[in-house]
Amino acid sequence: MAQAGTPLTDYSRLTSIEDSWDLPPGSVTTWLIPDVPRANALFNFDSFALGPEPSLGNNRGVTEENTGVYLQVDFNTMLGDMPLRGNAGVRYIQTDQTSVGYQLVTGVPLLTTVERDYDDVLPSVNFVLEVTPDFLVRLGYSEVITRPGLGNLTPGGNVSVSGNNRTVTAGNPLLDPFEADAVDASFEWYFSDESLFGVALFYKDISTFPQSVSATTPFTGNPFGIPDSVAIAACGTSCTPADDFVFTAPVNADGGNLDGFEISYQQAFDNGMGLIANYT
Repeated sequence: MAQAGTPLTDYSRLTSIEDSWDLPPGSVTTWLIPDVPRANALFNFDSFALGPEPSLGNNRGVTEENTGVYLQVDFNTMLGDMPLRGNAGVRYIQTDQTSVGYQLVTGVPLLTTVERDYDDVLPSVNFVLEVTPDFLVRLGYSEVITRPGLGNLTPGGNVSVSGNNRTVTAGNPLLDPFEADAVDASFEWYFSDESLFGVALFYKDISTFPQSVSATTPFTGNPFGIPDSVAIAACGTSCTPADDFVFTAPVNADGGNLDGFEISYQQAFDNGMGLIANYT
């Protein structure tokens, strides 16, 4: 095997563009490129445990098809001597999801397709009460969802080794969407033309919240069932499957409550200037 300081010319060669090409004067026509057979003879690359397995997780794809139907009813009535208007509706959404990625079975990368479908029924209702022509009270309730990022829905994963940083990231095609019940209320005073002082309150009861979970453990016997051959391919000579790796993957988790308030102020001045400010 070649030693340190091996001349570059021992494992490279020159390649040139054919003279028949019509190139402008001064164009570069010759380059230095690796000579793979000579480099392999010098450095014996075939003896290294190299393979595509650690990076196959980057070859992935997710397709989502969403079909939705929405029904809404508007109303305008009186509550005593105060006008009351608003709407009520319901949305039905069906999601068909197909995730494609590589999983490793006994050290062999296997292209895997995971299909799933789920549906959601999302009601909502909104009220606006005119206490006076300049003072409005708004109240709303809705059930909402947000789908996970596509990058988290793949069945594949990656193994990365950089010095002492050894990480494994994996996806989860069975992640549920973020789901929440949301209640909003606001009190708005329009004290002059183009001017507003408002206070808004919001509350969300988040029932599902996918999140990433990390654990540090030796690669051997890891919780994802990835064989040691993948760690050997990623490590080369810098580590072994007995070393600790940080495993990270998204999982379905419980949510929690989110609440807060917002104060808004808007005023137009006579000189054409104005002010908008808010605090949340």
